[in-house]
Amino acid sequence: MLSDPKILNLALQATLALIMFSVGLSLQQKELRLVGSNRYLIGFGVLVKLVIFPALALLLIYLFPLEPLEKFSIVVLFLCPGGTTSNVITYWTKGNSALTIFLTAAASAFVFFTLPIMTNLAAQVLLGTSASVALPIYTTGRDIFLLILLPTGVGMAVRQYYPAPAKVLEKIIARVSVVFLAVVYSLKFFFPADASQTVSVSAAGLWKYLPLLLTLNIGGMVLVLFAGRLFFDRRNARTLGIEMGIQNVPLAILIGDAYLQLPGVSEPALLYAMFSFWTTLGFAYLAGRTERSTPPAPAPSPD
Repeated sequence: MLSDPKILNLALQATLALIMFSVGLSLQQKELRLVGSNRYLIGFGVLVKLVIFPALALLLIYLFPLEPLEKFSIVVLFLCPGGTTSNVITYWTKGNSALTIFLTAAASAFVFFTLPIMTNLAAQVLLGTSASVALPIYTTGRDIFLLILLPTGVGMAVRQYYPAPAKVLEKIIARVSVVFLAVVYSLKFFFPADASQTVSVSAAGLWKYLPLLLTLNIGGMVLVLFAGRLFFDRRNARTLGIEMGIQNVPLAILIGDAYLQLPGVSEPALLYAMFSFWTTLGFAYLAGRTERSTPPAPAPSPD
């Protein structure tokens, strides 16, 4: 029963919604307004997620011995930003939760326009053919609302009207959710695919895709972290790096299996889901430690 992918997915969704409720308990309206007014910060994050990261994937695939269809499958994965677990990791590691909520929602909205165009372009470049993709607007919008916006909004309302109980409740949920999410992701690692699904990870696919996926995952986070530090403070730069580590794997699998119906296109996405949560969590933890261990810049001496 615990290995049933449907039950695991429901458990994951319920845990994510619970954590986002906890995020709302820790947020204040002024934090959302502050991030929402910083169009350069949001614009930078959306540009990297939707354009620069897929372009980086398109460049790196030529350094690895992959067939055209295998290269295309990598690009499809990195054309699907907006994974909700980046919100959880940001919250756990004390990043900018308001920023990650904005970026997840914004990227998921823009992807309706960018994904069909860029998927077709990638198919023409890599496969010499066209690819028609029509995204499920209702399903995607519903998931963003139910898993992110609604529980966060309820949590913020509880904090506003019941501040003292909200602080206690937030600490309890934060600790319990770590255990819940670790258990669910561990089970998904050992039981990654539904018996009714054709997508799975083969031993050959593991050795073929894993080096490239790890390079893109870890290299992308580190690259965005240091690029972000050139323009923004360290906490926001770390949050941007976390956002780069998580992709919308269910959407990538849906495109490969349901829309394109190309065998093997979903395999990299499933493999990415098996490790990206843990590598992104590790990155966030290490980046946070470097922030705390780095001494502040000395104040300028008076003339």
